[in-house]
Amino acid sequence: MKRWWMLVGLTALILVLSPFSGTDIGKLRPAQWVYLSREKTIVRLETDTGDRGEGEDVLSALEDLRRSAPGELFLETSDYVLVSGDAIKDLPGLSKLLRSGVEVCLAEGEPNETTAAYLRAHNPGLTLRDFSSGEGKLPVLVMKEGRCELVDGRWGEE
Repeated sequence: MKRWWMLVGLTALILVLSPFSGTDIGKLRPAQWVYLSREKTIVRLETDTGDRGEGEDVLSALEDLRRSAPGELFLETSDYVLVSGDAIKDLPGLSKLLRSGVEVCLAEGEPNETTAAYLRAHNPGLTLRDFSSGEGKLPVLVMKEGRCELVDGRWGEE
């Protein structure tokens, strides 16, 4: 019986002294898609949650995005990466930050609130891993007047 209480006491002590702290689930902001774009020397990251960040590269844009988000931005839930034609060269920077199974497509137009639902129904099919290894064509998601259409892909860069 003494061993039982010692085990309970030791477990309680470990939990109290643990360096890991929990995250308030109410503060999490899970993203479904990440939009990567570039305007001259500024890289922009945007999510379906409405959060945005800018910087000289992907990492600094991500830092700005997380700093300005009104909660804990959770990019690990992202299923899709949309990339503008000007930012294709920045896409490898995202491969270090997101799951390799995230699906990728070239974005023509601005993503909106229906983009994630459309992509779930029409599956782009090219993962970040496949794109990075040069396998497959980059599908194009045309977004115009609030509507989406996935069209035939293109190889890598335009």
